[in-house]
Amino acid sequence: MIPAFEIMELTPAIRNLIREGKVHQINGIIYTAAENMIAMDSSILQLYKDGRIDKHTAISEAVNPEIMSKRLNLL
Repeated sequence: MIPAFEIMELTPAIRNLIREGKVHQINGIIYTAAENMIAMDSSILQLYKDGRIDKHTAISEAVNPEIMSKRLNLL
């Protein structure tokens, strides 16, 4: 087993999304954030690029498998 992780900093924008019950939008904030945050799919993609997981694992464990598949096909 190889860990993949997501790092989220509790910013005012994220606090607001939680308060308003719009947690499905948090991933978009993480993707567009500066270097302080890492999205789960970015971590999984890096594991694939490093040769630590295969394509099937990357897609099956992704938050958004469709987008992950497209990103892997571009490599």
